Amino acid sequence: MFDFDKLEQREQRDSAIPVEVSSVEVEEGFGIYAVSDVHTDKRENMDLLRTWPARPRDVLLLAGDVSNDLSVVRTTLELLLERFGHVFFCPGNHDLWLHPKDGCKDSVEKFWKLEGLCQELGVKTQPSYVGKVLIVPLLSWYHSSFDKEPDIQDDTLVPVEKMMSDFMLCKWPPGLTPLAGSDSIATFFDQLNDQRTAAVNQERPAAVISFSHFLPRAELLPEKRFLYFPPIAKAVGSLLLGERVKRLSPDLHVFGHTHYGWSTSLDGTRFLQACLAYPRERSDRPFSVFCKRDGLKQCPPLLVYGHPTGEFPSYDGFWSGYYQEQPKRHDLPWLYQRRDQAPIPPRGLRRGLRKHGPEVEGPERPEGLTIPYR
Repeated sequence: MFDFDKLEQREQRDSAIPVEVSSVEVEEGFGIYAVSDVHTDKRENMDLLRTWPARPRDVLLLAGDVSNDLSVVRTTLELLLERFGHVFFCPGNHDLWLHPKDGCKDSVEKFWKLEGLCQELGVKTQPSYVGKVLIVPLLSWYHSSFDKEPDIQDDTLVPVEKMMSDFMLCKWPPGLTPLAGSDSIATFFDQLNDQRTAAVNQERPAAVISFSHFLPRAELLPEKRFLYFPPIAKAVGSLLLGERVKRLSPDLHVFGHTHYGWSTSLDGTRFLQACLAYPRERSDRPFSVFCKRDGLKQCPPLLVYGHPTGEFPSYDGFWSGYYQEQPKRHDLPWLYQRRDQAPIPPRGLRRGLRKHGPEVEGPERPEGLTIPYR
């Protein structure tokens, strides 16, 4: 069992976390926007952020995956602070990849450097009240036991740790490991939430919005039979995060990581992904990257809360819409089993593809999940 108290960052961790939930000043009529996976180490993405209009009275939730280069993270956060009155952030897996210029010996030290950078710039990383809305950033990491779906049996597939860049570009201190089914990294980050959320007022505020990079529920991922690399399901979510979101019972939870626009309600909580994703993904499969509203594509950031009406705008996502009409089936073959032939989508999926426009001819290779292929 890993002794978290022996981490040399313990003193820094304890001193960095306030006892009380802070409040930020906002103007009447503010809005809360959300985006994930901006990946601004891609020049096209950074250029796109520069075109975003100024919204000085509004708030942005940034749900991870900016860059592994701290200088790019700094530039990105400064750019967003120029456009929004307040920015909230939680890190994703790419943000904890080690970079030659960051001077970190491991990814835990990289995490604390990110926290320090956010504190320096005034980016919020801990729960705060925005007006009468409680914003709760949640730290997380994935673990393989999150995946409960039967594995796809195919000789061409290798374990996720042999393909996903995280297993090569992240480094962990002794006692933390992503291998052999360990949830030690997920537990480490989840326990950091304990002190951050302990001071949240027990009295229910007008609205609660939480956000994380990783998935808190398996229902937020397409079935393995639709994934180009099915083993990635073992590296997307956290049961610990799911339990924490369940206890918090927010009105809305924003997540990222998978690069699929998603909008659904489960057990009284709305779940939304508003990813920017990679330029190639936006070009090749816009129907599953972007959410829609009233049939029109919505490019991030998405408005997720409007004040003073207290409105949570409704969006439609391709895959979330598919699962509102179709149950998950684990008894059907993998769509990409014969990679030398074009896959034939099942009937329910064909109807969904037709509904989302003529530019869609068939199911896409989900680039947001095939991390090692880029």
